[in-house]
Amino acid sequence: MTVAPNLIAVAVNEPRPIYARPWGEVVGKRPRRSARRPDLNCSANIGTVAKQETIGARLKRLRLERGLSQRQLSSPGVSYAYISRIEADERAPSVKALRKMANKLGVTVEHLEKGTPTPTELGVADAGLDFGSLTKAEIRAIRAEAAKGAREAAHRAAKQVIEDRREAERQRLRKRLKELGE
Repeated sequence: MTVAPNLIAVAVNEPRPIYARPWGEVVGKRPRRSARRPDLNCSANIGTVAKQETIGARLKRLRLERGLSQRQLSSPGVSYAYISRIEADERAPSVKALRKMANKLGVTVEHLEKGTPTPTELGVADAGLDFGSLTKAEIRAIRAEAAKGAREAAHRAAKQVIEDRREAERQRLRKRLKELGE
């Protein structure tokens, strides 16, 4: 069996051998020399090779969870063909496209980029609301309150740091005075 450079065969007993790059990037089949990016959507069980969800895979998962087609997710400036290329990891989405798709999917841009719900999304869910059901004005109001709460929490934490520093300095001075008194 001939293996392309930089590939390690990790599951040769499969109907089609599965390969991985030395740094763990999964390649579902031996890539063509002209291929720009490997197939990261391989569904085989690789075992020890770690597989991370790409933005394209995340976009597709969220779209399918919401029962949307690529055409339904598309909007002016974001064609269904562009979405298809993003999902295939052939294109990186622009910030504008991420914003539009995140709004239609009912998640934040950060959630779409990183794959984890933001504290704002978690707080909304804890309150029993669906983030996707919120209007722009409601989201602005929630984010403003969250920012206010974060600022207040940072202020309290900074005050605690100041108090901890003062106490440490008092302890240091007491210790020094005790050393000098002996």
